[in-house]
Amino acid sequence: MRYRLTLTRTGLVDVLPINYASELSAWVYRTLHTANPFYAAFLRQQGYSSDERAGQGFRFFTFSTLEVRHFKLLKQEDSLQLFSEEVQLEVSFLSDEAAIYFARGLAQDPVLRIANGLQPILFQVRRMEGLTEPVFGQRMLYRTSSPLTVSVNRWHHGRLCQQYLAPTDPEFGPALARNLARKYEALTGKKINIEGIRFELLSEPKSRLVGLNVGTTAETKVRGFHCDFALVAPPELHRIAWLAGLGEKNAQGFGCIRQLPADYELMRAALREMQAPAPARPVTKPAPASYVPNRQVAAMAA
Repeated sequence: MRYRLTLTRTGLVDVLPINYASELSAWVYRTLHTANPFYAAFLRQQGYSSDERAGQGFRFFTFSTLEVRHFKLLKQEDSLQLFSEEVQLEVSFLSDEAAIYFARGLAQDPVLRIANGLQPILFQVRRMEGLTEPVFGQRMLYRTSSPLTVSVNRWHHGRLCQQYLAPTDPEFGPALARNLARKYEALTGKKINIEGIRFELLSEPKSRLVGLNVGTTAETKVRGFHCDFALVAPPELHRIAWLAGLGEKNAQGFGCIRQLPADYELMRAALREMQAPAPARPVTKPAPASYVPNRQVAAMAA
């Protein structure tokens, strides 16, 4: 189940820190805890997994970035000054159980608090709308609603390091497919062939470095990307990607995606054709002066 929330800013504070994903994630867990502490603890500490490794499971929820219409970037403060009173947010759960608990928790405590120095910025949920799932086919078109992140382990200066991949990297698609297959296995207990899963980049990716747990000993940076893309996969994998998130770190605010219109590619092709420079016209050179008839010479010859 996916919800679209409309929130209204309350109080006098109007400055939002740029790196707020960890606080949104903690808010989702707190909201679940309000409705069912045992389920929230299970999700945070264990999650859904096909093996017994503690803490290695998938949380199967994700959320978009906050949609703010009018704001000003405050670079030195790493913050946004909000001029809009209203913001929107999408929160998505693969588990119906989690979605129900989240709705119940919001009914009891509809306030979102995001720390910003001594005084947090406050939002109150005014409206919650359940979104209809798309009709999933083999090839679907999507746009990222929060950065998409995928990583692999690579040797660097004699050490095995985690490296975040750009969507243009040849390993990006296969790594994305492996992650999606692991989610399917954790959900169903069955394995799935990833040979037919294909990622097709449709726009220039925009990189974003996101700070998590900022100001704590657990602070870290994650590289993600915004882009438009096509995904070729079985419909059941599309549903997992749409509800639980695509790629890694979904419960930390990465990999939330939304469907693009079916005619998106035709529209982009038409736009590219309109923006393409007009073909150069051949330049006709004037005839040499000696070829131009001289009326006075012609009269004398007559």
